[in-house]
Amino acid sequence: MRPNPQKLTSTVSRRPLPAAKAMDKGERRVWERGQSSTWVVVAQAGKIFATLPYPVSANDYWRTRIAGSGKKAFVTTYLSEAAADYKSIVSKLFYGAEAMRMTGPVVFTARFYRPQKSGDLDNRVKPLLDALTGRAWGDDRQVVEMHLYLFDDPANPRVEITITPHAAANGVLEFE
Repeated sequence: MRPNPQKLTSTVSRRPLPAAKAMDKGERRVWERGQSSTWVVVAQAGKIFATLPYPVSANDYWRTRIAGSGKKAFVTTYLSEAAADYKSIVSKLFYGAEAMRMTGPVVFTARFYRPQKSGDLDNRVKPLLDALTGRAWGDDRQVVEMHLYLFDDPANPRVEITITPHAAANGVLEFE
């Protein structure tokens, strides 16, 4: 049985992926975790293809804490541990792949294979886009077109992404 990525990631933020092997093959970076899953990032012909762990829900993305008391109380919002762990995994997968980073407007395609028939597709998109920011592109505002698909695969939950330059990247849309 495949481990649940949300449970798996809790051990990642403080140390490298245990029992993980990284293999560089040109522009290809592969992380293997156990026998049941392979997460891959590949750059080919100006495009990025990746198979990543199933992302955390936007409902579990932020946490809020009230600090202090009385008139000196204030609210702090911060990234949840599960979200930080997910971003850490994606960061490790893209490690050493800075040359793959897209610089102009992009088309983002994602195929979500969820572990169970519950949850909204839109709750998974924002955490995934945030995790890819700084790795696959400089800023998620570069995403000018999105294609999202939802499938059920309880045996192998994952997200498969394709990032390609936008066809209108002829200088009309520019990003810093």
